[in-house]
Amino acid sequence: MKIFIGNWKAELPKDTVYYENIKAFGTGFECYDKTEVKDKMITEEKELYGYDSKLDKYVGADFVKGKDIEIWALWFTSNTKYEGIHFSDISNPDKASFKVEGEIKSPDAISQNFIMNGKVILTYNFKRIK
Repeated sequence: MKIFIGNWKAELPKDTVYYENIKAFGTGFECYDKTEVKDKMITEEKELYGYDSKLDKYVGADFVKGKDIEIWALWFTSNTKYEGIHFSDISNPDKASFKVEGEIKSPDAISQNFIMNGKVILTYNFKRIK
């Protein structure tokens, strides 16, 4: 998970930019995210994740301003690929209706697909901000 630590930016359609700042914290990480459209913030989020050795997964809470909390589980499927699902689907992850699949392309580039009912609905291509 150390590869994620730092500042990231993903440019999305319609003049939308997603920023993510990730810091190491305990056995996991803390994040601050925001989405801007034409330099105006439209969403803001804080996340806190920690490693659960019994599950061999990272478990975390996402707090999106103005929305309900989301609990997630994240894990690596290879040295460069990872998956995430809502914690409520942890007993049967293959049946999760919504999931995230990511790939570390390089130390400065990460691709992340958001998948709903087996179809990619959105892709973020993150670049590290120096």
